[in-house]
Amino acid sequence: RQQRKKEASKRRKKYNRERNEKIANLEKQIEKYKKRLARFKSKIKKNVEDTPKTKIFKMIDEPDQRKEVVKKALFGDVISEQLKENYSTLKRTKERQIFKKVVEGSIVQKYRHWIPKDIKLLSRNGKKANLSGLDVPLARRCKIPESYKRTVQNFFEDDSNSRMAAGKKEFISRNTVRKQKRYLLDTVFNLYKKFKTGNIK
Repeated sequence: RQQRKKEASKRRKKYNRERNEKIANLEKQIEKYKKRLARFKSKIKKNVEDTPKTKIFKMIDEPDQRKEVVKKALFGDVISEQLKENYSTLKRTKERQIFKKVVEGSIVQKYRHWIPKDIKLLSRNGKKANLSGLDVPLARRCKIPESYKRTVQNFFEDDSNSRMAAGKKEFISRNTVRKQKRYLLDTVFNLYKKFKTGNIK
């Protein structure tokens, strides 16, 4: 009986020792992966550049950086006034359109809600740009007469310039109109020269 107690005690000690070793190894691994994760996060943070908005908010939170915030705000106001002055000197529509493209971009579009109303540029998809209360008229597109469109269509659908697709499923549907596909018999450039010869005087 005494022998059995000794053996049971040895087994418990061995079990506890092995368990403690496993726990210690797991704790080491956890610590190793924690450090690795911290290094990885630090590396990502360094590689990601702060946005203009983030930079300003960080500077506001630091008392010794508030002078820099004032400088940046003043610089932005100076740039706004200069843009308005430069714009007012432009007389041609083309010049105003070029000016609009120069001062707009993805970053400006992202922060358009932060731009003062008197200098705000509408998105690229807008019909016009408004700068200092002035409308920029866009160049009008020349409307192509329907007769010209029909002439070009008839030219390309002529059997000497294209052939009809043979497959039953080779068709195009547009505005409820269904037409069989056609394949050009020459390059677009050569067909253009041919079209000019026969139609443009």
